[in-house]
Amino acid sequence: MRKLFVIICITLLLYLAKSESSADFQRGLEAYYKKDYERALSEWKPLVKAGTARAQYYMGILYEHGHGVEKNLQNAVYFYRLAAEQGDVGGQYSMAMAYMRGDGVKRDYVVAHMWAKVAASNGSKGGAKLVSWVLNRMSKTDLKNAKSLLRECKLARFKGRACLPQK
Repeated sequence: MRKLFVIICITLLLYLAKSESSADFQRGLEAYYKKDYERALSEWKPLVKAGTARAQYYMGILYEHGHGVEKNLQNAVYFYRLAAEQGDVGGQYSMAMAYMRGDGVKRDYVVAHMWAKVAASNGSKGGAKLVSWVLNRMSKTDLKNAKSLLRECKLARFKGRACLPQK
């Protein structure tokens, strides 16, 4: 009986903590849409540190566009990658776009293709269109490398060096 009580208490605490972080994220999102980027930043910073993928993705947007922070494409890619590694489709699509354009990273169609495929597999219509666009710019060797990179990245659960450009 005591174990059940402890389990219920822990579950309730986790639920309340998640609800609070969801509320913080939502307040940040509302501030963002009102162009109150400083407030959005202050709401999202603790969530980013706590590993909240959606907050990491939006932090990337702030850095990509210079909203409330100095524009820094390398920082944007850093935050997009954190979100992408956790399965955030916006982060995955943004990683594909960064590598496709060479924004904050060296242009690499193989890596762009890989992240676009991942985003498309998670329901991103933009990711699906980007796969097609990038394919038209890739050689057969590039496509073979992209497929290999995707396999390696999946095995690594989209984390670490396995999902970076192969040199």
